[in-house]
Amino acid sequence: MEKVHRTLILTNNKDNSLIYGHCISWTLSELDYVLPDWKTYNTGNFSAHFKDLENIDDLENNLNTGTLEINLERFMLKATLPNFENFFIEQSHEESNFNPFINLCTFSKVYFADIGQNAKNPVDFITAYQSEFEDFKEKFHVDLSHNPHLIGSFSFFTPTRIEESFKGHNSPEFCGYEIHLHDYFRSYTGATVLTTAAAGEKTHEQSFNLDDKYRKIACGFVPDKQTTIVKLDENIIYKSSFYLLKNISVNTNIVTHKKIKSNGTTIIQATSDKSKFDV
Repeated sequence: MEKVHRTLILTNNKDNSLIYGHCISWTLSELDYVLPDWKTYNTGNFSAHFKDLENIDDLENNLNTGTLEINLERFMLKATLPNFENFFIEQSHEESNFNPFINLCTFSKVYFADIGQNAKNPVDFITAYQSEFEDFKEKFHVDLSHNPHLIGSFSFFTPTRIEESFKGHNSPEFCGYEIHLHDYFRSYTGATVLTTAAAGEKTHEQSFNLDDKYRKIACGFVPDKQTTIVKLDENIIYKSSFYLLKNISVNTNIVTHKKIKSNGTTIIQATSDKSKFDV
């Protein structure tokens, strides 16, 4: 399977300094495209540079010594990033770390420098150029306005290519839920899945080997909350946690006005029709 390292760098046009950067290790599917050359998108004050790198050994080696050094063709970008942290980012509404993927968990290693005493506050910096950062968010799905701590950082992302689908069922024949975990490239053979369903005081746990089956779990209730964990060699490689929306109650109030003319006088008659239904 062919793999590329999808790299995005945001720089300041004033001094060619680093604003933000990341590199995603991405296994290509038959539908994926490849960007072999650097492309640049200019907003006026800033530029976005993006390319699929074939090899990142030099990039990683330099960062491990505290230096970001990468040739963007137009100039050589250099930055001192002596600190780093490792994260596992799960699929959850409670997850606070930035995730460039909508539906994937990912491992992340973030390189950064401490903010100097005289450095400009990242929030103030973003606010001063809000429209350009909104442009980057729309085009590259990098929301620095909500993640100002990432200003001046460079991250590596290694996603777990497992996608989950889930559906609750409540019928005389089957009460519980259906779950499917798609191991896109069959990369996690031997992994174990643990699911935990909850509804009020009720809980139900189920474990099984990761495969491509659609599994029906007859836990006896439709979950309010579901947590799914996938482990490979005792290490968590996937975790999701979410609440289920069972139904929506809709209240409507339709007011109709009718004009009635009598003896040169116009009378406005209003009627109200209220209803309630569940979706």
